[in-house]
Amino acid sequence: LPTKFSPTSLAPNPNLDREAAALQDAVRSGAIVVFLPGEPHAYLLNVGDLERTYRLPLLRRLPDGVIFGYTRRHRAGQVSSR
Repeated sequence: LPTKFSPTSLAPNPNLDREAAALQDAVRSGAIVVFLPGEPHAYLLNVGDLERTYRLPLLRRLPDGVIFGYTRRHRAGQVSSR
């Protein structure tokens, strides 16, 4: 996942938008993102960021994590993105 800032220097990530766009492109191309919450890592994008800011499509919310990605039907344009 892209980082919001450096965990060591705390400097903002100047490439965040570009890295997030690359993640969005990868998901559009068939990649999935599995987010397993546990130890909080404030420097990483969180589930809210992925859903609301970067609009990754939610495939499934599970008790121990969240899966983002498109189904084959989504990628084929057969399902509305709403």
